[in-house]
This record gives sequence, structure tokens and C-alpha cells, in this order.
Amino acid sequence: MKVLTHKYKLSPRQSLNAQAADDKREGTLLQVQFDDDRIGYADLFPWVELGDLTLLDQLWSLKTGNYTEAVQQSLNLARIDAEARWSKQKLLSEVNLKNHFLIPDILKMPEETVEWIQKGAFNKVKVKMGRELLKETLLLDQLAQILGDSVRFRLDFNCSLEFDEFESWIPSLTPYLRSQIEYYEDPFPYHPEFWEAISEVFKVTLALDHAADPIAVQARGAGVIVIKPAKQNAEKILHTLAPMNKRFVFSHYMDHPVGRMGAIYTAMEMQKKYGELILECGLNDFGFYDEDDFSRELVADTAQTKILDSGFGIGFDEQLSDLEWKKWI
Repeated sequence: MKVLTHKYKLSPRQSLNAQAADDKREGTLLQVQFDDDRIGYADLFPWVELGDLTLLDQLWSLKTGNYTEAVQQSLNLARIDAEARWSKQKLLSEVNLKNHFLIPDILKMPEETVEWIQKGAFNKVKVKMGRELLKETLLLDQLAQILGDSVRFRLDFNCSLEFDEFESWIPSLTPYLRSQIEYYEDPFPYHPEFWEAISEVFKVTLALDHAADPIAVQARGAGVIVIKPAKQNAEKILHTLAPMNKRFVFSHYMDHPVGRMGAIYTAMEMQKKYGELILECGLNDFGFYDEDDFSRELVADTAQTKILDSGFGIGFDEQLSDLEWKKWI
């Protein structure tokens, strides 16, 4: 196997979550030539703030053969892409996935947000929380009143709160706002007894993302599992936890469009197999970063995933051929 890399930097247009710095984010695209000479592409985009190894450490695992989970998933997706390119198949020619709308920072929410949500027919809205909780809650309550019963919210805290903070915050919510919240994602660091207690006492649904390995902890206390194909084996997670009456949300890793295409493909395949267990996804591109030739292929103005021209495999034929690649292994 031979691997070439193309390092890139993405420039955020605003803060992406409560844990992330606003600096440029670095990742690398992988061009993988397998032993049968078939070539596929994938992305590698770690979030050190969320517990990932650095990009250099991830790449080093390629040399040693002791792959990180993210590297293994990148290689898996590159293999799928390689097979499709070799047989001249388009993996994303028919995409039938619905998505939530994402508000990465409600404190800096554009005035047009309500119009975008309504025009795009979004019935789920994900809001990143945990920077200034009282102000965020007030704005969230106002937004819920404006949007009405047709929209429910997914609140993502990235474990920015402590257990006692979350426990005291929940009762402060108005009854209407609570009724409009679908789930609370990673509200505080994972501890199965505490998560189960919150779920049972307040009759709320918690969603497990970065806080713990869902298989290792059997997703105790969580009713929803967020799956990021960039670093997780979706088939393994679903096979293990689907019989436990869990629901699943597929999400990209706020990574390069190549990575997002891989996530879209994985979600499509799992939806075919698991049907209604797969809830509305988080796979749209809402202009997190400055636009480029890759991101222009993804359209996010409606709840339905839309791709302009997928090309063979995961697409981007012309864009990938124009890049400069450096040998890694």
C-alpha cells in the first residue's frame, strides 16, 4: 500500500463549538494506492480538543501500521472509494437523507436564521451550547417560540458542563421549551449512573457522542447515539446497540468535504439496513469554513442532502487531480 498526502487548512467563519478555538484547522487528504493498484481518497481531520491524537500522531500510525481508529476508518472509506472509481460507479448519485439545521453559536446567530430554517423545511435544529448558558437559554427560548411546534431542538454541550450545573439548569427551562427539545447531547462528562439518573428523574433523552465509547459502555443512560464515520465503525456500533432500542444520528466531523462525502455514503448504507432507527442526520455544510472548490459541491439550503456533481466514487474528480500530493508511505 502506498499513501500520498495533501495537507490543508480550513478557516472557520465563527466559533464551531464550546471547546474549539477559532484558529485555522489543519487536516490532510489521503490518496491511497492499494496493493491491487486501485486508488481511493479519504480525509483525516482530528479534533485534539475532543480527545483525538494530533494530526502528526495520526499520520505516524500509518507508518507503523498500528492504526488509530480515525486512520482505520479513513482507509476503509478510501477502499470503498477505490472500488467505485475502478468500476466507474457513483456512490452518491441518489442521496435520500434528511438533516437538521445547525446553529454553531446561538449568541452570534444571524438575523436570517429563522427564514433559513423555515424556507429549508427543517424540522430539527441542533444548537451548540455551553459558552454562556443563561444567555443561550434565553435566546433558545425565544427561538422556540418563534418557530413553534413544527421544530424540535437538539442541544449539544460537548461536555462543557458539570453534572450539578446541568442538574440545576434543567428545571429552569420553561415547560414549552422542554417539550421542544428532542435530546441533550454530551451535557457533562460521561458517568453511566449520573446519565441514567438524569434521564430517569427529568424524563429527558440524552445523546452520546464524544463523551464515551458507546460500545464499551453499552450506551447506558443514552437513548440516542451520534455516529461520526470519520472516526467510528458505524456497522459495528449499530450491530451492537440497535437491539437495545437505541436511535442513531449520523454526523460529519466538521471536516473537509471529502470526509463529509464519506459520512454521507456511510449514513446512506446504514439507513438502507436499519431504516427508522436512523434519525435526521447532521451531514449538511452550513458554511462553517471559507468556501472553496470542494465545498461548492455541497448544498445546504434544505433539510434534504444535495450534491451538485458527485463524480465517480465519492466524487471531486477534478478537484483531487489538481492538488499537489506528497509521498508519505
